[in-house]
Amino acid sequence: MLSIEDNAKYTEVGPGTPGGELHRRYWYPIAASIDVATNEIIPIRLLGEDLVLYRNGKGVLGLVQRRCPHRSLSLQYGWTEDEGIRCAYHGWAFNNEGQCFSQPYEDTAGEGTFKDRVKITAYPVQEVGGLAWTYLGPEPRPELPRWDILERPGVDRRIQWTVLPCNWLQIAENTLDPVHVEWLHVNQANVIATREGREPPMPAFKHLKVDFDIFEYGIYKRRLVEGDPEDSTDWTVGHPFIFPSTLAQENMFQWRVPIDDTHTLHFIYSVTPGSGVVTSDEFPYHDEEGQLLNEFVSQQDFVAWLGQGEVAPRNLELAGRSDRGILMFRQMLRDAIQAVEDGKDPIGVIRDPARNPIYILNEGASPHTTRLLGGGISLSGLPA
Repeated sequence: MLSIEDNAKYTEVGPGTPGGELHRRYWYPIAASIDVATNEIIPIRLLGEDLVLYRNGKGVLGLVQRRCPHRSLSLQYGWTEDEGIRCAYHGWAFNNEGQCFSQPYEDTAGEGTFKDRVKITAYPVQEVGGLAWTYLGPEPRPELPRWDILERPGVDRRIQWTVLPCNWLQIAENTLDPVHVEWLHVNQANVIATREGREPPMPAFKHLKVDFDIFEYGIYKRRLVEGDPEDSTDWTVGHPFIFPSTLAQENMFQWRVPIDDTHTLHFIYSVTPGSGVVTSDEFPYHDEEGQLLNEFVSQQDFVAWLGQGEVAPRNLELAGRSDRGILMFRQMLRDAIQAVEDGKDPIGVIRDPARNPIYILNEGASPHTTRLLGGGISLSGLPA
């Protein structure tokens, strides 16, 4: 279990909090590039900060604080220009670095230097792999990790996103929990199918061994399940969890982006052979009546995460042997927060541009788990 104080330290993500300062050392995806058209302004919330993401008249993305410093109107109601974004209230305008470059009445009234002294919070944005990424931390900023899946040629990219009303940590911890696959996904699907008079969609299996290995970007999760040989790549290689919150598989990554303490932007990013087409769509977690969906593997995960409440009460939990990966992750989280407090880089921060792009080992084919984990099954037995 965790104390209430430690749980707060790990789950709070706002400015000045231990967890928030840690998250500000990493780049995060915030939108699919194709979802931000030229001259479009999108309000977003990230790490407890209210911001607007926009594409100026020259097609360059900008990310600045949402509140205009003049009279506090949200900049989402303004418009973009070639050099930046302009507030609708009195016309103050700001470039992508946050510098005010126009104050119409102040300029004509002879106070032309006022704008030079006005600057709003602005963050860098880069577009890689069809995603818009940002970094909210101190300078000098680290390199944006260009994972192989982002740079891979000859593929189509599907970006699915969901805003989930729960804290990022219970989502991240799920990745370090091998045994839940056996129950939440396989056994649940089989139980429901049997009750409905259908054939079970997946062969049931048991976990015989699980293990975890720390590497330079996070933790490898390995499993040996009943019926798999000892040289199965699920056991000899496994698949990596990239600190602080990313699940990495050969053809699919999941990024869990903290919006605030009780909401997370969840991306499922998958690639298939193709001609470079990029698509973006929302992946639902509830139906029109607000009931949680439970059909696909990802939705089953959503139920598990949301079912713990907005912030899981870790002071009440009883950890078992299968939770060693989660406990290892929490120690890594503790060490990373301490590193930031000591003025050092936490694990996985990249400073050397020569290290990009990044290739990491991942599990190969496994007769029991790859079909499930690589795309999933639905409770009706159809591919997810």
